[in-house]
Amino acid sequence: MPTAYRETVVDALYSALAEIGSGTGGPWNATAAVQVERVEQIANASPNLPIIYLAGKDEIYEQRASESTWNLYWRTMTVRILYFVEAWTPDTTISGCLHDLELALADPTLGGMVSDIVLRSNRPLYDESGAPLTGLELIADIKYRTASNAPASRR
Repeated sequence: MPTAYRETVVDALYSALAEIGSGTGGPWNATAAVQVERVEQIANASPNLPIIYLAGKDEIYEQRASESTWNLYWRTMTVRILYFVEAWTPDTTISGCLHDLELALADPTLGGMVSDIVLRSNRPLYDESGAPLTGLELIADIKYRTASNAPASRR
């Protein structure tokens, strides 16, 4: 079964975010490469920080054109990006996390894989137990095109 283009988009996003901490993108905290996961878990359950969860991937379809046997769509995939780090200073750490994410997503086409990425909102996340775990939730809208008769390729 061919992979849906949606998976290609998520993989491109995964690859862009995996560059955080590698020293290639100039992130604020280059001490450790970030671990990126496709499935949201409890942040405290993971021993590896920093970590990013690509959570909540839902889509909106807008019809561009149609024939009797297929439709062309503009798709807007909304992704919740949850970025957790270990920190004792939440305010500056959250600013640094946002800086990391903005640098990682500086190419709004993900190398030509999508039409555009729009960063819609961000909010801080804190560990309620008082542990030094801090994070950020970033909502990104990713726009791309497909056809119903060719969902494995961009149109």
